[in-house]
Amino acid sequence: MKVSFGTPLYMSPEQMTNQAPCPATDLYSVAIMLFELMAGKTPWENLNPIEIAMAKTQGKTPGLRQVNPRAETSDRLDEFLAWSLSPDPALRPQDVACFREAFESAM
Repeated sequence: MKVSFGTPLYMSPEQMTNQAPCPATDLYSVAIMLFELMAGKTPWENLNPIEIAMAKTQGKTPGLRQVNPRAETSDRLDEFLAWSLSPDPALRPQDVACFREAFESAM
């Protein structure tokens, strides 16, 4: 039996469903922290752990402006966050160099 430990708000969908972690797993958590820094709160601030897991695995991540209408963002930044927070780890940045390059380009 596998057991996952972590803070649900920052855990990737694969961590919440006991799948094997990969580099995209850590980058997902970094993307959540970037989201929080830009919006002032996480995408699922008022949900319980089960609701958070369901939203993450179903790809229901709100955009920055949905969470904070005053958040300063752009279409490129929103696209970067949506890509980095994909529920499928194969569709996310696969390494930190790729993540950083895309983030810098979006900024």
